[in-house]
Amino acid sequence: MEPPKIKRKLAAILYGDVAGYSRMTEEDEEGTHRTLVAFLDGFWAAIEGNSGRVVHVAGDAILADFASVFDALSCAVDVQRDFKARNEHLSEDRRLRFRIGVNLGDVMVDRDEIYGDGVNVAARLQSVADPGGICISASVHDQIKNKLGFGFEYLGEQKVKNIAEPVRMYRVQLDPGAVSGESRFQDVSPPPESAPAHGDRSQAKAAQMRRFYSRAVQLGLIVAFLFVVNLITSRGDWWVQWPAIVVALALALRALKVFGPGTWDGGSVKGDVAGDMRFATDSSFRGGIGGDVTVARAMSVEVRGTIGRNVTVESGAILEVRGNIGGDVTIRPDAVIDIRGNIGGDVINEGGTLRLLGKLGGSEKHVGAEAAGDTEKVGPDSAQTARASESSPGS
Repeated sequence: MEPPKIKRKLAAILYGDVAGYSRMTEEDEEGTHRTLVAFLDGFWAAIEGNSGRVVHVAGDAILADFASVFDALSCAVDVQRDFKARNEHLSEDRRLRFRIGVNLGDVMVDRDEIYGDGVNVAARLQSVADPGGICISASVHDQIKNKLGFGFEYLGEQKVKNIAEPVRMYRVQLDPGAVSGESRFQDVSPPPESAPAHGDRSQAKAAQMRRFYSRAVQLGLIVAFLFVVNLITSRGDWWVQWPAIVVALALALRALKVFGPGTWDGGSVKGDVAGDMRFATDSSFRGGIGGDVTVARAMSVEVRGTIGRNVTVESGAILEVRGNIGGDVTIRPDAVIDIRGNIGGDVINEGGTLRLLGKLGGSEKHVGAEAAGDTEKVGPDSAQTARASESSPGS
């Protein structure tokens, strides 16, 4: 007997997730939850108000499908504008900012759930979006570009997890100032054949190298000038060697920082890094890291990309990873790690908190009392497989 045929449909898929939710929960668990419930109620109402269907809610993430791309993107815009107004009445550290991805694709339907690449792409688009922003696929852009009153910024073709082909992406420009006066639509994308690849090399590393070479040239000119002065004024007394040695040592130390394992000293950056990274201050890093990652004590770091090897989160630090981790994860006491992806190796929990939305390839080991560490396994594989609560967000 042949198995029943899987039902499929073409749908506009919306995926939303809160940026920095784990950090906010750590600081004020009950207050953050109450705010989240209120925002999810608004999100739910906007979905239904735009003829959509809430597929499920998993923690701070929400998945919906629409029969119309126009309705899906209209909903996303309505939500972001509504939440921007709500956040104005909250303190900066209490503001909930959703990232939203919208995709048009073929999905499998089973017991009111949806599965497949169409959902996976929507989730990946969400991870690329800015907090409070919207990212869409080319399939959505092609259908909607002349129908709504805002522009789009082309982000190029990006390789995303579990999707064979690169995905062409656009950022929705919600700011009315981004739209030209002659037309309600402003598309700033280049022709597809000349579109630049995004994240092919480390923008951060390239900028560091340019600054290093510029500094080396400047210091070299200074040493040359001092040499000329020394030659003219004191031919028998070569004092220029001492500043030259100091300059050489300074450049050597700087070269170790630029060309050796990286220490990221804060801010936000896009790109990929092949080696190790140590985050010494609060940071946001969008890109893949090929080596080991260490988050220093009490720091809050977000990595939106894959980490190739091992991760260590020091005491009191918070790490959010929107991608897979290839190696082991070590969680020091009172540290928090939120992973929206899979862990290839083991988890060594020394008294911290692990929130895992994906598969654990190895085993979890608690060092010390079993109760010292906490693990919340939100879903068996990825965000779209996590089952919804039986009640609505507002119940």
